[in-house]
Amino acid sequence: MIRLDTTTRTLQLFLAGAVTTNQLQVTVCYSDQTTSTYLGSTQLSTSNNTTAVVICSAPASGAVRDIDMVNVLNTDTASATVTIEIVDTSTAYQQISVALAVGDKLTYTHGSGWQ
Repeated sequence: MIRLDTTTRTLQLFLAGAVTTNQLQVTVCYSDQTTSTYLGSTQLSTSNNTTAVVICSAPASGAVRDIDMVNVLNTDTASATVTIEIVDTSTAYQQISVALAVGDKLTYTHGSGWQ
């Protein structure tokens, strides 16, 4: 499970190089839990070449954000190497780095991990 449990932790993505034509599309579904609520939401993003992009923002104070699903689709016309990290303030913790062929997708689900 990926859990963002402080207001300083985000999930970020960056590419090893610039895309040829199209930035990669990212969908993150998550659930926020507080002492009284449990609400789901979706955050949509696109890559920005080698610049890190926040693909899942930090939770509000007092909430724990459980990442239910991450989907990264290579919509470019060339392969792309994707790195996803949990960033706590300014310290990055790499979760996965993988090369995606054209049309391939990287998926994380709460029950199955990265595929």
